[in-house]
Amino acid sequence: MTQPAETWQPTEADAEAVARVLATLDPAEWTVYRDVRWPTREFASLDHVVVGPKGVFVIDSLGWSGRVNVAQDQLRVNGAVRDSELVGAAEAASALTRLIGSLDARHVQPVLCLVRDEWLTGTARGVLVCSTANLAAMLLGRSSHLRADQLRSANRQLERWWHESERPASRAVVAPVFAPVSTPATRRASPVLWLVLGAALVTVLAICVMTLGI
Repeated sequence: MTQPAETWQPTEADAEAVARVLATLDPAEWTVYRDVRWPTREFASLDHVVVGPKGVFVIDSLGWSGRVNVAQDQLRVNGAVRDSELVGAAEAASALTRLIGSLDARHVQPVLCLVRDEWLTGTARGVLVCSTANLAAMLLGRSSHLRADQLRSANRQLERWWHESERPASRAVVAPVFAPVSTPATRRASPVLWLVLGAALVTVLAICVMTLGI
């Protein structure tokens, strides 16, 4: 399928456009996770992870305009092969498969979704390529099917990962706090004590002298 692709649009706007499409899915059957931390990359995130009866989909949003061609197991933009996007999508799906644990690779599908009104369909190196115009139809039309227990397991693991990612401070090691020992103050107390004792001794001697004098 050939479509235009020359420029990038703002990433946040691309993700928003994809989110609007995903919001049309039946929430009783589909769960959408947005901006999920990449399991094997500390400073990277996945635009969307979608879990439903047709499988788990790791969706990357692309705001390309220009000519896009998906054919012969390749993704081309204005004639140039774009392997990096395909490799990245495949690695994201692989990392998520390991995170979930209960599913094998055929149930976790990488997706590149271009933000545009024209339909775009194809597969390159195991990565589904579509547009926002046909994303929902593509998800609903997949032939694969997850059992209820597989859905529960995948959602349970993703929810756990989601909450852990949202509270990174909870994983930090906090050093125990001890009350400070005031050693200098203790040393300062000794001369004061001696002064008090000395004053008391002088007072006692003075009383004795006065008494004897009488």
